[in-house]
Amino acid sequence: MQEIRDLVAGLRSRWKDRRPATHRGEPVPFKLRCAFGVSSGGWLDMPPGLSLRVDYDCFQRACGEALLFFDDACRQWGLRTLDGARVLERTEGYFSSRSADARREDLVIGEFFGDCGLLLLRCDLGAVDFAAVVVANAIDRRVEWCVAAPDFASFLSRDALGEGDRYWAMSGVG
Repeated sequence: MQEIRDLVAGLRSRWKDRRPATHRGEPVPFKLRCAFGVSSGGWLDMPPGLSLRVDYDCFQRACGEALLFFDDACRQWGLRTLDGARVLERTEGYFSSRSADARREDLVIGEFFGDCGLLLLRCDLGAVDFAAVVVANAIDRRVEWCVAAPDFASFLSRDALGEGDRYWAMSGVG
């Protein structure tokens, strides 16, 4: 999918080295960077009955694990998207630790540094929220979680535009 390839190429080019970012019009007090192909634990073999939209599949196959807008000095900001093996491993752990909130169609595709939040992808092809990207905060119940974007391409685009700012936290909706 060309949109994903273009976004990744832009992030690779502009954010490969640590640099200042701006969040909500203010300079961030630490420098951020992006890194792709941090590890490659294989492609994601989907569990039976679940589906991926092509945008996330394209990103996952092209990048494996990635660090997006990562503060590598203090490790308190950024997002790690997971490679295929870690997606399945982390999703299994999520089902164990968050059984009251977890849904069978949830897939853990990333982890936020600093606050233990998770990035989920909804994978039920027949559901109205298919492909939605959900932010699962560690201390909140599911009813308080935000839909950050209707799909992964939209999420990645907004994350890039906001230089890693957690835009969904401003209004509570994607």
